[in-house]
Amino acid sequence: MRYSLKLQRYSFRIVYKSGKHHHDADTLSRYPLMEQADQTENSEDHEEIALCMAIKIEENNIKNLQRTDPSLFTTIQRLENIGALNGRERTRLRKYELHEGILHRLMHRPYEEQFNIVVPRSMRKEICKAYYDDILFGHASAERTYQKIIKKYYWSGMVKYINHYLSTCESCQKNKLGGKIDAPL
Repeated sequence: MRYSLKLQRYSFRIVYKSGKHHHDADTLSRYPLMEQADQTENSEDHEEIALCMAIKIEENNIKNLQRTDPSLFTTIQRLENIGALNGRERTRLRKYELHEGILHRLMHRPYEEQFNIVVPRSMRKEICKAYYDDILFGHASAERTYQKIIKKYYWSGMVKYINHYLSTCESCQKNKLGGKIDAPL
């Protein structure tokens, strides 16, 4: 029997997924080695620990710090009094929500949407430290650090701030290769 006849009874939709977001095909096409499987499990465990550390930071005082940050306080006030705002101001705030008094922003990623916690200016260094300086999986590239942080947090100018934080890391500056290549003899 032909496959097309068997597939006709199912209702499905084919969605294009660009190559840079299509990591599972490469994984499925190769037979995993035991060493690689152990490494991926360990890195996921380390990431869970770091996320727990970051969550601990959040639980302590993010609500109060958001309200002391002048730029976030005005957004929070507007959201609390959204009924009194005109249509244009409501449109500007449609990406923001308050969950249990904590300001969140809607983030669009390929194939998903989620609300991330908006980080006040005073906590940005702590968040970067938790995700970048962690001894378990820290000192990754700027892109990897950004991807880890953006899963849970948001602030305006994140990429620029993270790049600046990474460029001022003392241990990375000490261990950085000079860039000069000595000519062979």
